[in-house]
Amino acid sequence: MLELLQQERQAYFQKRSQRTPVIFVKGTFGVDTKTQCDLLCKGFDFQHISLRDVLREKAADQTYLHAKFVRDCLEEDVNVPTQLAISLLELKINEGRKEGKSWSLVEGFPESMEQILEFKKKVQKSNYVLFLSCLSAETPRHSLGGGSDDSDVVNHLKAVEGYFKEVRRK
Repeated sequence: MLELLQQERQAYFQKRSQRTPVIFVKGTFGVDTKTQCDLLCKGFDFQHISLRDVLREKAADQTYLHAKFVRDCLEEDVNVPTQLAISLLELKINEGRKEGKSWSLVEGFPESMEQILEFKKKVQKSNYVLFLSCLSAETPRHSLGGGSDDSDVVNHLKAVEGYFKEVRRK
């Protein structure tokens, strides 16, 4: 019995040592999170994972089992199920670790507190959030007609606020 517990403990610590710190990058309307992530990745050799890019890649992959479903979700502008998003992100994070990337910047995820909690449960507990904001006066004119609105900003803020409350309780 003691030997089994030692093996489980050793497996836990081995998995823990292989974790890649993950930073979820969120931002208010007008912040170009993709560009900011690209700049950080160049400066620090981080891995940049855009959930939208990962989904497009999988939608185009005819060998991927859920390609049509992902393609339909993208065309209808509907979020893919949380489990699917998390499994795809986990694969990308692991690919980056194998390539020697020490950190992963994840853009476009999470969209809700449920997604953060599920990611913590399925992938890893310790993660970070980088929240970028842009004053409306600084918002580039060309992005004013973009696809985001105030409710998106409020939802992002609520998800991040909920995450910080969860972290403070522990």
